[in-house]
Amino acid sequence: MDTSALQAGKDNYTSAGDVAKVLKKMYNHQLIDATEDAAMLDILAKNTDHTMLPHSLPSEAQVYNLTGRIPLMASKTMPPLSKIITVRLSS
Repeated sequence: MDTSALQAGKDNYTSAGDVAKVLKKMYNHQLIDATEDAAMLDILAKNTDHTMLPHSLPSEAQVYNLTGRIPLMASKTMPPLSKIITVRLSS
């Protein structure tokens, strides 16, 4: 994370469609290669914080997510994060 850019009021933005494309390619092992994509999915699968996005999913659902906190969120220069993107993938 580029905290200096965040402090200067700059941030990176993307669309839900772009995120969905990347995650779908990763899930289908077509983003980088099978080994690297599997490694990234393994990192996402090991996340134990399921209080936000996956909290309403059935317990048997395989969840790949990463929940992060931006320390500058309390700053008045940072806009609040009010939108959550959820992408459901199936092969």
